[in-house]
Amino acid sequence: MFNKEDLALISIMRDDSRRSLPEISRTLQLPLQQVFRRFKYFKKTVIQKFVCLVDFEKIGYPHKVEAFVKCRDKEGLKNFLISSTNVNSAFCVLEDYDFLIEAVFKDFGELEEFFYKIEMFGIDGKLVHHLVEELKREDFLSAKNG
Repeated sequence: MFNKEDLALISIMRDDSRRSLPEISRTLQLPLQQVFRRFKYFKKTVIQKFVCLVDFEKIGYPHKVEAFVKCRDKEGLKNFLISSTNVNSAFCVLEDYDFLIEAVFKDFGELEEFFYKIEMFGIDGKLVHHLVEELKREDFLSAKNG
């Protein structure tokens, strides 16, 4: 289980993973060696990867969708989603659908082509939402909410 200091360290790193360990040590008022040890442990256990969050619209991908999809060829669609360059995130889900897909596209033609391609996996249902405004992202356990 994680203590308050662990959660505070995770929170600061979620807010800005580029902060130096000495700076984090000062902020949390913890010895640098302790912060270093915990950081090293987190890298092996709870931190999946260090990434930057991108505004896709600003780099030419203004169309972002989230779609629930139910299909007959689950393994085939799973492999397609993993290899697709348009898919930002994909999840297996329970209940009425098999997958939740978040994908980005340069234009509607590219978007339509993507959904045309997934039809070959025997789509039994899909629910597509075009995302128009981001209200909150990657904010759970962030320092400003801690």
